[in-house]
Amino acid sequence: FYNGQFIKKGDTVGILENTEYIINIQDAKVDLERATNEYNELKLKFGNYKDFNNSIRNDSSKTNNYLLSKSGLNKAKVTWEKAYFNYKKTFLISPINGTVANLFVREYDFVDARQNICSIIDRNQWIVDFSIMESEIPLVRNGYSFIKIRPFIDGEELFVGKLLFINPIVEDKGLLRARAKLIGSSPILFEGMNVEVFIEKKISNIICIPKSAVLERQKNKVVFIYVNGRAKWQQVSVKYENSTEYAIESGLKIGDEVIVEGNINLGHDARVTKF
Repeated sequence: FYNGQFIKKGDTVGILENTEYIINIQDAKVDLERATNEYNELKLKFGNYKDFNNSIRNDSSKTNNYLLSKSGLNKAKVTWEKAYFNYKKTFLISPINGTVANLFVREYDFVDARQNICSIIDRNQWIVDFSIMESEIPLVRNGYSFIKIRPFIDGEELFVGKLLFINPIVEDKGLLRARAKLIGSSPILFEGMNVEVFIEKKISNIICIPKSAVLERQKNKVVFIYVNGRAKWQQVSVKYENSTEYAIESGLKIGDEVIVEGNINLGHDARVTKF
């Protein structure tokens, strides 16, 4: 196998050195055969010989348990099963359909018991870990659990994700950790890549304006409104925001003509022209 190769669930990714385990299986098989013969000989003495795999019709449960213990058959079966179990563990089996990643060991390399051999990535199921500000918590609770994700390598393509959880601890700088699962997949997605996360919530009865329309003046947020050829300075209060817009809680009313460009150097009551 090599990095980037697709493998199926159940494929053998690698085999650990297992000569000792093969010998243990062979020893256990010999002991099992010896115990089976001993069991059958003991049954002959009890006058009711049958193959040990068949049901014992005439022997009581107590008698049969005695024969199994006396012959060592029970212990031999357990020893063989244990030897076979340990042997099977030397085969590294892929638990899912996926793509091989981080495979850097070679044949006959010595590997530590805690060393990872490789990773198998399911490229049909993507998990996104991100942080949100504590002020954004109202946007993602009460059932508003869908978000949008945009990879930095492709600014046009958006993916929808479903919020799985928010860790209920506020960490440094007022951030909380969150996790979402993408709905669908794409060949442009890779493990560990950086993405932008957008939280969406429908808000009714509120005015939204572009961020370019809002200026900081004397530690207040203000906008300029066009009134009869002049720019009027109006202080506003912002309730929500996203990457492109502000949701205005107060300071504007429906019908106000907000100046969204060329407003940086404007002063109150300055003459302006509409285009």
